[in-house]
Amino acid sequence: ASVCSLMASPLTRGLFARVIIESMDCPTGSRFTGETEGLVSAAFAGCTGTGPQAAACLRSRPVEALIQSSTYVMVSRYDYRRTTSQILVDGYTMPEPAREIVRKGKAQPVPMMIGNNSAEGLVFVPFFYNAETLRANIEKIYGKANADRMYAQYPVGLTGTLGQAATVFADHFFECPIRTLARNKAASQSNPVYRYLYNYVPTISGFPV
Repeated sequence: ASVCSLMASPLTRGLFARVIIESMDCPTGSRFTGETEGLVSAAFAGCTGTGPQAAACLRSRPVEALIQSSTYVMVSRYDYRRTTSQILVDGYTMPEPAREIVRKGKAQPVPMMIGNNSAEGLVFVPFFYNAETLRANIEKIYGKANADRMYAQYPVGLTGTLGQAATVFADHFFECPIRTLARNKAASQSNPVYRYLYNYVPTISGFPV
C-alpha cells in the first residue's frame, strides 16, 4: 500500500524509476476516518481531547502503550472494507483516492511489478474473523443475495470453513484489487507492468491450508 501510494502522490514525481508492490494495492481512507480512529487509539492509551495537551499526553506514553492502542483499533474496529494501514486523502499528499489516480492515468508512469501470496488470507482471518463474522461482513457490503452467489463460488471442500473464509478474504482484499490495479496501470502507460503470485503454501500448525 505504501509503495502504491508513493506512486500515486503528486509529491513524489521523479523520485524513483520503478516500483515493486507486494500484497496490497493502494487503499485510501478519508481524513475524517483517520482522525476518528486516531481519537479512539489515543483514548485507549489514556489520552483524550484534540488540543496540545492531548499531543503532549501521547508523547509521554511509552512505545509499548502506543503499539497496544493502535493494535486495539485495528482488531476491535476492523472493517472488511478497509484497513487501518490505508493512506488518508488529505487534499495535499493524496488529493484523491490513489486507486482513482491510477485509473485516470495520473500516477507516475514507471515500470511496475505487483503481486501477492496465494494463501494470504490465512495470515489475517484467524486473528480477525471466524466464518460467521466474515459472512456477516460480506452480506453487509454486497447484500445477502450477492453474498449467496459469491459463496457458491467458494465451496468448503477440504479446507473447512476457515479455509473458505481465508480464500474469500484474500480474493476480496488482495487478489481482485491487485489485478484491477495492474490492468489500470497497464492501460494508462507504455512502460511494462508485471504480475506475480507466490503459491508456495506452508504447513501452519492449527491452520487448514
